[in-house]
Amino acid sequence: MTAVGASRFGPAYVLALAFGLLSQVEVIRGDQPATTGTIVFEGPTPVAVGPSPRTIAMVDIGGDGLTDLIVGNVGTCTSTCVGTVAVLSGNGDGTLQTPVYYTSGWSPSHLVLADFNNDGRTDIAAVNGPDSPTTADVYVYLNNGDGTLRPGIRTALSLAPGNLVAADFDLDGKQDLLVGYSASLTFSVMLKGNGNGTFGPPVKLEWGFPGFRQIGADFNRDGKPDFAMQRTPGVMILLGQGTLTGFTPAGLYSVSSGQAVSGFALGDFNTDGIPDIAASLTQNVSRTGPVGAVMLGNGDGTVTGPVLLTSEPKDAGRSVAVADFNLDGKDDVAISLEDLHHIAVFRGLGNGQFATPLLVPAGLFCRALAAGDLNRDGRPDLVACRPLHHNVSVLINVTPLPASGRNWEFLE
Repeated sequence: MTAVGASRFGPAYVLALAFGLLSQVEVIRGDQPATTGTIVFEGPTPVAVGPSPRTIAMVDIGGDGLTDLIVGNVGTCTSTCVGTVAVLSGNGDGTLQTPVYYTSGWSPSHLVLADFNNDGRTDIAAVNGPDSPTTADVYVYLNNGDGTLRPGIRTALSLAPGNLVAADFDLDGKQDLLVGYSASLTFSVMLKGNGNGTFGPPVKLEWGFPGFRQIGADFNRDGKPDFAMQRTPGVMILLGQGTLTGFTPAGLYSVSSGQAVSGFALGDFNTDGIPDIAASLTQNVSRTGPVGAVMLGNGDGTVTGPVLLTSEPKDAGRSVAVADFNLDGKDDVAISLEDLHHIAVFRGLGNGQFATPLLVPAGLFCRALAAGDLNRDGRPDLVACRPLHHNVSVLINVTPLPASGRNWEFLE
């Protein structure tokens, strides 16, 4: 049993990317009292979401104060290949309603949340790839504000992508999309947002090296969106100049020899108000490496680190989520361990260091992670995709609230 919380950088949800052929997610609840520093979850509870869920997000779609679950499901191919984006509305008690499905491309592999038509509501973008046999596209689902979405608006791409970053890169007040491609390609594509869920023609950004996974933030605090990119064996940070194509490399940072980034999340792990990077890591050939790494932002576009996150027994990190799971004001890190069927939760100490991880059972072959408060108790819960089982695992955080030091207010 284990529990989780939300990062200070962005809304009260955390997205994480994981790839695989499994098909389920489970809900886990914590029902044991915790001592100081302990994180507790209850579960896992399996929730059916559709075939082979690949990516998940948590957000209040309906504007009712309840956290909802968004899932990207791999589709089937007959005359065409069609996948789905599923919306499971939250009941506010840790349970979820029956999925409502929206047509997508064959293989939604990453979701991002942003307001793509400037109406104050959170919309959804899903990228389809990188293993789609026939489609290469991005779908944007505009939010009706009542818990439903409009049919997806399709933007075609020439090659199957795998990752998205949403930000107003050219500072025109409209959300743009940076599209990352597979490890065999050496470029990304920028899509200029039109402010209505559609985009201009793709603009190719050539890097000269593969950069599959990416995450956006203002790493040098100049008001212009930047992003970090996987560049094996580490991470490269590129600083935005307020245009769609102007990005300046700020540094290349090695992580761990023989390993690569499998997922990104943001947090503030040394409580200095500057965005830091958490990454899950693939395993090396000898399976002796860490499952994750943390790089601390310096506020000028550079980072310090990495701080390596290790767990026993060794396994590959598939996805990462960040939240304050024990409500002590310090960001923690959760990393899914697919082969061990657990989630490793690293309690943050507030100085860039972490305690020995807690291993939380999450069901067979857990991959993509998301964190959010499903039962309105102020404590972040965890959801993990299980593609081979066509469901997700839900873990409810029951870590006791701190006796003092923080004030909590819960709104009906």
